[in-house]
Amino acid sequence: MPLGRLPERVAHAVERLVRNPSLCTDVSDLVSAAGIPRRSLYRRFEEAGLVSPRELIVAARVLRAYAFLREPASSLHVVASHVRFSDTDAMARAMKWGVGLTPGRARERLAPDDFVARLAARVGPSNAVAMDAWLAGADDGMRGSAA
Repeated sequence: MPLGRLPERVAHAVERLVRNPSLCTDVSDLVSAAGIPRRSLYRRFEEAGLVSPRELIVAARVLRAYAFLREPASSLHVVASHVRFSDTDAMARAMKWGVGLTPGRARERLAPDDFVARLAARVGPSNAVAMDAWLAGADDGMRGSAA
């Protein structure tokens, strides 16, 4: 993702969002963290070729949910609650939007690299390859520190 095309404060707010999506439950949290007006935030995202800030928040939660789902003992209900989805249906809708699969199917069928590639293509289709570096911090959580 071309974080370099975002103002530094916005890029840092986005990085924090990816590393800990529970800190940012709606766009107003991201606006506060970025220190710019809501309309400017949307404009900066558009200029960078990204989905809307709201969709990026959902994508960060989907990514974190997948990290938790990789733990064999984790139930969909517990993961949905932990990642602040209202219920498992909301998490399923978000994951289908992000990667085209339900949480259970994503857990069964997608390796972490495949999951990240699908989500990256959804979040910024023109920037899918460059997103690997951006998502590296979130990938750390998929390597065992999901809990």
